[in-house]
Amino acid sequence: MSAHTVTHAPLTSSVSTSSATWVAVPMGHLDDPLNTFWELFSLPRGGARWSLATPRGMADNGGLVAAVGAGRSALIGIRPSNQLHFSSVNSTRDLGTSYAVGALPRGLIDRPDALATSTRNSRLALVAPREEVLSSSGRLSTWSALLTAGAAAKQPSSAACRLTSLDAVAFDSSGEPLVGGACNRPGAVGLYDLSGNSIRPQQVHLAAAMTHDTITVLRLDRQGSSTAALLLARRGHRQTVVAVVRAAPGRSWQAGAPYPLAAGQQIRATSSSPAGYGMLLSSPDGRLAYVEQTAAGWTRLPSLPAATSAVVTPAGQPPQAITVKGSIFGAWRYDPAERRWRHVQSISVPIQYGSSG
Repeated sequence: MSAHTVTHAPLTSSVSTSSATWVAVPMGHLDDPLNTFWELFSLPRGGARWSLATPRGMADNGGLVAAVGAGRSALIGIRPSNQLHFSSVNSTRDLGTSYAVGALPRGLIDRPDALATSTRNSRLALVAPREEVLSSSGRLSTWSALLTAGAAAKQPSSAACRLTSLDAVAFDSSGEPLVGGACNRPGAVGLYDLSGNSIRPQQVHLAAAMTHDTITVLRLDRQGSSTAALLLARRGHRQTVVAVVRAAPGRSWQAGAPYPLAAGQQIRATSSSPAGYGMLLSSPDGRLAYVEQTAAGWTRLPSLPAATSAVVTPAGQPPQAITVKGSIFGAWRYDPAERRWRHVQSISVPIQYGSSG
């Protein structure tokens, strides 16, 4: 594959619910893996100030995965780095002010939806090296194996897809588990209900133009009362992103407007909110753009502030661009009347350079 081909969603991501917004970004010396530190920030609904919410005392050079729960709760996974081969999991009910800590037996894969939590205190994790789905409903360090990508690919229910990988886990609005992955059969979509170690394919309605594309699940999560997935459709050098939504359990998934990626365009970050998905995109010349789902399709926002790493859409507020300059986190609120970004906050993060090696 070309170096400019999108293969999966990056870890840099944000999730907004009716109660809070969370964003995970890399900070520090981004050209040095040992001095790149992932940080998590939270913003309560209606709040004006972001807070640093990263679990402390953890080596997080490998990245963060945030699974947002009800209210101000979230489950945060820290991917392995250096000589570690497992992931810690950290549960908070107060926007990251305090955490309960546990561990997975292996490391989370590098996908933004490798971890999921439900209102029933159930959890799912997708771990390396076999893309194995683990479940937990008790202590944070007690996990049971459900199935691997290889085992799922051998099930008759995945034959129509020719499943090649598992890339996301989620719970729908009723608390039932879901998995998403990549298919090698054109036109097939790897979205499945998960029951124990068995998968059941979902009915997804895509445009006829995509019946010859191979499709990968980039994102999978709840958006308000619905369940949504962001899909990448690929045919040759052509790449198109489309969101699909299931309004209620048992119903089919309906596709929104497609967004064709320009030649060489990369997805740098994704956002998810009850209003839909957004993508921070970069061109080969380094220019950034942000597009978000609206009732009219995909809408592009005006030129972003320098050093934008993510864009979020807090509930009831205009979008905010998140900038990173070394250890400085910046928030810029979009003013739709003037069509410009206004700086609203900076946070100096106490990064301990040299602490990872």
